[in-house]
Amino acid sequence: ITGWMLWTAPRPDMTLHATGAAPSDQVLRLTDYARRQLVVKSTLTAYQPALGLEVWSAQSVLGNDCLLVFEPVTDDLLAVACVPPPAEPLVEIHDVPVAWMERWTDRFPTGTAVRFVRSGDAVEVWIYEAPDGIGRVPG
Repeated sequence: ITGWMLWTAPRPDMTLHATGAAPSDQVLRLTDYARRQLVVKSTLTAYQPALGLEVWSAQSVLGNDCLLVFEPVTDDLLAVACVPPPAEPLVEIHDVPVAWMERWTDRFPTGTAVRFVRSGDAVEVWIYEAPDGIGRVPG
């Protein structure tokens, strides 16, 4: 008996690659909000934008790998995480009613989560949309 079995792992919704762009004054200023993570600004690496957000990686003074997500239009650092190697940093942002100023949420139902995972030289973006029927919270 001969047969084919195709086994596929889930794939990210997007894969972002490094751009080589220098950090803007806004990114440098917002990185200050990650001071508890001890992010070294000179190590910031830009990735392709996604969902109107800027994604950056960096190193901490402890040698940890960091991942940062900014929303430029609202001038906000949405998430940051640093982990020691060989772990790969990940951050999640959530569309919740209290996040009324964030613009990235406009395209998704309330309750949606977006996970950013640095994987080698790229950042994977996983979008977990909330179930149908939750809709937008009036505000």
